[in-house]
Amino acid sequence: MPGAIPPIAGGKPFTAPPAMTDLLVQRGFYNAGKIVVGPVARHIDIVLKGIPGTPMPAFGTQLGDADIAALVTYERNSFGNQTGDVVQPSAVKAARAK
Repeated sequence: MPGAIPPIAGGKPFTAPPAMTDLLVQRGFYNAGKIVVGPVARHIDIVLKGIPGTPMPAFGTQLGDADIAALVTYERNSFGNQTGDVVQPSAVKAARAK
């Protein structure tokens, strides 16, 4: 949904109110009007905790570490994103502990 839900694919143009784009910039997922893949640790954090004030829900209480690791790995290597990243459940477990 343009302006409401950012695309998952890096390199895609995206415009939205500053309240959303500022949050994406802070997390390293938005630069020069485009979605960027961003850091793995931030990606895990977003899936775990969601982004308050946006449509992105938190999945940390609904999914286990292996499921979240698989989801983040899939997102980082699908939709035209070819990072080669493989997220391990141990990385999710460490993120939960923060």
